[in-house]
Amino acid sequence: MSIRGVKARYCAALMVLATIAVSISLYGRQAPASRRPTIGLAAGSATKVTSLELRGRASAGINGRTGQPLPDSEALDLVLRFRVPDGYLRVLDTPFSTQRDGFSGSRALFAVTLKRGATGSSSFDEDTYVPAQRAIAARYLLGLLGIAQGPLALKVEPSQAADTLHVTDGDKFDCLVDVDRVTRLPVALRYRGYSYFYTAPSEGAPAAQRRDRSEVTIAFSDRKAVQGVNIPHTILTTAKSLETQETTRVDRFVVSTVLVNSQTTVDEFTKRH
Repeated sequence: MSIRGVKARYCAALMVLATIAVSISLYGRQAPASRRPTIGLAAGSATKVTSLELRGRASAGINGRTGQPLPDSEALDLVLRFRVPDGYLRVLDTPFSTQRDGFSGSRALFAVTLKRGATGSSSFDEDTYVPAQRAIAARYLLGLLGIAQGPLALKVEPSQAADTLHVTDGDKFDCLVDVDRVTRLPVALRYRGYSYFYTAPSEGAPAAQRRDRSEVTIAFSDRKAVQGVNIPHTILTTAKSLETQETTRVDRFVVSTVLVNSQTTVDEFTKRH
């Protein structure tokens, strides 16, 4: 099966995506509901994180035959690695290939390893690839660690809505982050981009695919303390079409293992795959 065929099956490949930044007591202490998060870096253990690795299973994409999300029983192995602030690597393992996406400093980390007799080719635009990966990493660091100091120079400001922050780099990066009223922890990040949607298949034909401009929401839940850092263990990404108002699930990542400040994680950014 070609790489294009793989992408058709898992079309909404994980938007390894992201969410919000704040510099308040995100770990351990609670802030009054009336206090707005301030601009800067999260307090506590998050400031000492130099690397982070998440391992788990991701239910991602749409079944091209039915137009429905793939069931959890078809979840894929996913690893997300971060070297704060200038490295990000996503490793997605499918039945046909292992795909690596990310960056280390200014260097792109992109590789597709075919397996089980699969054939195909793949390429990427170097001019747009690293900036796009930096945006993905910035969203994740905002949501996972609650920090705005990452691969992009971000500014965090209160928005018009209570318990919501506006985060931007003054250029193309722009998102809203919702924080819990009591704990002030990030609970969701919203931004606009493009997502795949499917119409119901006709008899004897596969579901029709389209790419709509959409509002993407990344929800962070099931937070657990790991070495003093409060890490979400469930990350759910959904998209709402701005054209039809249709909503679809992009992916659901359930984390089973978290490594904080592991040299093994850092070493992955120097390997040649």
